[in-house]
Amino acid sequence: MMKALDEEQAAVYPRLRWIGRRLTGSFNDQAHDLELTALATGLPFENPTQFSVHLLNRPIPEDLTYLWQTGPTELKDFTTKASFSAGSRASHVNYLATANSGVYPFPRGSYNTCARYTEEDLVKTESAFGESLRALKENGLIGSLK
Repeated sequence: MMKALDEEQAAVYPRLRWIGRRLTGSFNDQAHDLELTALATGLPFENPTQFSVHLLNRPIPEDLTYLWQTGPTELKDFTTKASFSAGSRASHVNYLATANSGVYPFPRGSYNTCARYTEEDLVKTESAFGESLRALKENGLIGSLK
């Protein structure tokens, strides 16, 4: 039984991590191109098999990026991280924009990867991210990098 699990893990996890890197990278590239303060980060940070999008009200100072990469380490970090949130309206718009594009996030903008995703699925997800980011920008619901 363990041998079968090890063989499956060796085949599945590299693809899951590749998909996670592609989707987080695509979201972050689109947010940067639109000059928006939005960030996709995953678990684990370098090779995500699941990830979340963070809609922010202002740019993150360089010394605080660890809060979104490795996570808070002290109680005060949770308050600091929460102070950057763009709020529930932004989260709701993200949910509606992606869901209306056929991509369904978990609450608060979390996504799981799936080894069965096709190229068409990935392109559809990347397009949904773009729709969401444009809607957030058009409605002034998240911060700008300017």
